Amino acid sequence: MSYYNYNNTSVILGSGNENHHFAVDSVGISLQNNLTPLYLIPDKSSFDYKSTQGLNGSLDLTYYLTGQDFLADFIENERNFISGNFAGLTFSSGYLTSYGFNVQQYGPVRISANINFYGGLEGTFTPTRETSVVTGARPLNYANATLTGVSGELPASNELLQKAESVDYSFSSEITPVYVVGQQLPREVRFNQKTTNVSINGYDLTKYTTANFASGLYDTEMTIGFSTPNKNTEFPYYSSDFSSDSDGWNANSMTVTAPDTHAGQANTMRANTVVGQTYHYLYRTVFVAGRSYRVKGKIYMEGDINGVKINYGKTSATSHDTTAAETTDTNQWVDFESDIITPNNQYLWIFTLKDGAYDWNSTSASADKIYLKDIQIIPAHAQEYKTRGTLTSQSIEVSAGEKLKTSISLIQNKIGNAPSINNITPKSGPRGTEVTIRGKDLVSATSVSFGDSKIQAVDFVEVDPVNNAIKVNVPNNAIDSLVTVRTPGGNDTFATVFEVTDDGF
Repeated sequence: MSYYNYNNTSVILGSGNENHHFAVDSVGISLQNNLTPLYLIPDKSSFDYKSTQGLNGSLDLTYYLTGQDFLADFIENERNFISGNFAGLTFSSGYLTSYGFNVQQYGPVRISANINFYGGLEGTFTPTRETSVVTGARPLNYANATLTGVSGELPASNELLQKAESVDYSFSSEITPVYVVGQQLPREVRFNQKTTNVSINGYDLTKYTTANFASGLYDTEMTIGFSTPNKNTEFPYYSSDFSSDSDGWNANSMTVTAPDTHAGQANTMRANTVVGQTYHYLYRTVFVAGRSYRVKGKIYMEGDINGVKINYGKTSATSHDTTAAETTDTNQWVDFESDIITPNNQYLWIFTLKDGAYDWNSTSASADKIYLKDIQIIPAHAQEYKTRGTLTSQSIEVSAGEKLKTSISLIQNKIGNAPSINNITPKSGPRGTEVTIRGKDLVSATSVSFGDSKIQAVDFVEVDPVNNAIKVNVPNNAIDSLVTVRTPGGNDTFATVFEVTDDGF
């Protein structure tokens, strides 16, 4: 008799058309049928059972972090569900309920996660062999950890991790399925309280918090990041390709041409100024807001252009206060490279300057131009875990013959940023009208409500991350009402009432 073992199983998780293989250490799957016994008076034993809700299951797994983690996105993502395949047994409606890790000095990063799913399992158990993607993966470890983006009470350096012995991170989410009578799958899944906890345990950490606790200062922000040994260069978030077109770059007061060849470099992009206009710059969506990156590339400038600044964090045509890199070297190819820490939007901006001025008037479109090549946006960390929370505890202990040990704990109950609605167009129309909602932090929206009429994220017409906008159709039962957008981080209601112009339902 033969037995199946670890070598015969694989775990694949995904969402939509995505599929990700996991370097699993252990995995378990279970099903629960929610039944209520039925009784006849005065019988003391039941004669039958009824189902109180559909079949639900749970997938528990531990795995090694080898790079960017697909599951970590679902700490904030409430718009999509998780599908899974455990050795041929599949589910299609899963939600992350817990996620965490404990990493110690010299040790690997080992993730523990739980996924609740609904509707039971399909397929049959099929023995297989894991792919080379998993078997050849290299786990990240404590040596690959950094601490960035620190504010509030903790130090803005890696000194804290250098003194730490271990770091604990945990996330939990309460979810409630809502069923319609006769259906096996929930009509919707409601997300309730979410909590993130971080503990740093080590030596001589008291100076970072003792005074702050005494003065009543508790709020802090920190990001724990894990990098690959070669600094993530094998996983660039963006790598330019000007071999056939401008590769998604946009221009203000400039015209672009690609491909082009210049000064010994093929497949470049050329950008000429527009005469009589000011603020000549290029821009493109390249970042995920809040993560850390390294930006690098080649640039060449001619004519009256005698300076270039590579910026991020720009919010308007004249806002250019956050510079990643700059050069004043003209008529030659110049390599630039710089770190960008937690950009607040998705864009990289390349401004052209004359004598240090952004606001300059070009007089020769043919002479005033720049060339770009090999632009790369490389994540500073393969995976990041950000906590914006409150210092909750500090402990100090020491034993004879041992070093004094301390620990610092943080808690966060608000995950993600609350949305902000800037405008809604149109502001009136019949039921079924397509409405565009623009603002900030909208792309993670889980629902849009016209008064009491709610539209779930799966029914959105479009989510536009470039312009931070979402499009929905006015519900068939909508009446004149305020419009509210909800995200994992909160909600916002537009001040102007949307007017429904048709009568009846």
